Amino acid sequence: MPIFKYKARDKLGNLHEGEQESANKETLATRIMDDRMTPVFIEEVEPHLELSFDLSAYMPKAKIELDDMVLFCRQMHALTRSGIPIMRAVYGLAESSKNETMVNILKDISSSLGRGNTLSQSLKSHEEQFSPLFVSMIHVGESTGNLDDAFEQLVIHLEMERDTRKKVAAALRYPTLVISAIFIAVMVVNLFVIPSFAKVFAKFGADLPLATTILLNTSNFFIAYWWLMLSVAIIAVVSFIKYTRSEKGALEWDRIKLRLPLVGGLLNRIALSRFTRTFAMLFSAGVPILQALEISA
Repeated sequence: MPIFKYKARDKLGNLHEGEQESANKETLATRIMDDRMTPVFIEEVEPHLELSFDLSAYMPKAKIELDDMVLFCRQMHALTRSGIPIMRAVYGLAESSKNETMVNILKDISSSLGRGNTLSQSLKSHEEQFSPLFVSMIHVGESTGNLDDAFEQLVIHLEMERDTRKKVAAALRYPTLVISAIFIAVMVVNLFVIPSFAKVFAKFGADLPLATTILLNTSNFFIAYWWLMLSVAIIAVVSFIKYTRSEKGALEWDRIKLRLPLVGGLLNRIALSRFTRTFAMLFSAGVPILQALEISA
């Protein structure tokens, strides 16, 4: 279908503009008036071929933060509960949002809604931002006519997820700081402290104990081959990240994490709480058990 560029004004006189697919101008004008706006300009967009190279297409897409997602669900809950049309609500949030990624996504969703798609179908086209859980809850809300309740449940779920992440980060902050401090201390001792003592020992010319000799040789190795150790460390970190991102590597790394003393039990409880909370929310919303298990997985 052809794409039309339009401008319309609402009851307060605010100007709204965008692009939508439609069979003709009359159909688009009727659709705009159904959204309680008055069309003032409609023109078909001429298709054109762009040959420019867009580097941004090869860059990783920005992820919407959890706080912005909670705010979006809260606003949609309030707007849908007030009886405002979905398309108008989404377009209004796109104009008021301060997150550029969210603005672009909401405008695309608004255009998709204008083409006759449901909200869940429009959200599903942005799978990198909206999880299957999110889309399924919206689909259930649309099917049962309780879309505002679906957004309310999503707010509760996302807030609990945010709190869980903060608790995990707080629990791991101290061990991370301790390990980092130990690593920095070892590097400082080997690169600066031990070489100073080595000069003093060299003046004495006496035989040194085995432990002191090992420390001096270790320090000399650090000083002579720091570039090699740094290269090995970078390669090891990159290889570890690449391996843990694969299906086999992620499974094996998760098994190791669950076996860790103290931390393994904490991670196990976190995984169980996330599963039970997600499954309970889907099941209470009316999602079939098999589908709820797949989404929870």
